[in-house]
Amino acid sequence: MVNSDRLSAVCERKPLNLDNMGLTMKIRLSFCVILAFSSLFCGPSDKKTKEDVAANQYDYRVAVQNYQIGCNYLNELDSVNAIKYLKLAVEMEPENFNYNHWLGVAYSMNGQIEKAEESLTRAIEINEASTESYNCLAVLYTENGDYQKAEEYLKKVLADGSYPKPDFAYFNLGILKRKEGKLVEAVAAFQKCVKENPEFYRAYITLGNMYEEDLNYKAALHYYSLAEPGYKDDFKLYFKIGKMNYKLKRYREAKRHLSQVLILFPPPEVDAEVQGLLKLIQKMGY
Repeated sequence: MVNSDRLSAVCERKPLNLDNMGLTMKIRLSFCVILAFSSLFCGPSDKKTKEDVAANQYDYRVAVQNYQIGCNYLNELDSVNAIKYLKLAVEMEPENFNYNHWLGVAYSMNGQIEKAEESLTRAIEINEASTESYNCLAVLYTENGDYQKAEEYLKKVLADGSYPKPDFAYFNLGILKRKEGKLVEAVAAFQKCVKENPEFYRAYITLGNMYEEDLNYKAALHYYSLAEPGYKDDFKLYFKIGKMNYKLKRYREAKRHLSQVLILFPPPEVDAEVQGLLKLIQKMGY
């Protein structure tokens, strides 16, 4: 399975809107009806043509059904079953953009990078305006260390003024720049992410981690605190905030957050460190 920074942040997993699919289906079925009427005048036989039309309509309905089932599994983060049904949909209708795109996403979630790249590339071949497919491919290239190509694709995404989720693209750009070791550019990208969407709490966590690694505990505390509304009752975040307050000698705040960590039953290694910090704070009279 891919890590959280790879695809949970990257390609937004959301309930898929099938309205466009319904419209496409109506157009195709209407087209089949036109063909059926045309065959009355120029076909090998009425019976054969009608059977072909009925078969095509049936196959299309089955493809749509497989697509819907696959998307449901994808929304439940069950990538194995999502792949199974989305692959069936693609086999029935290989030129369908949506089928190829979401099959690529499912492969990505399952860690099958080469197959994900193949499906997403095919989606772009079918629909060159598919900004989200470029976004997902950029993530794959980032993971594979092809930073130049990843940045090229992210620039395509950000250049699309109609793309509804620029915060995701900036977040992915931040991850890319961090992997490249270009920390100033990474921070700038994450800050653009939260400017686009102040509730993109993962970006605050990442910024906090970066500043903590740089021993800038004040800035780290600032960003961890901004993430708190999105991570209620998360012992890891409370531990981070408590530890940063301890580093800054804000012992009362440190004690408050570290005590909350214990209430949430952290794993033994965290529990031991929290207990140690609380004992030190107690010795200082807090």
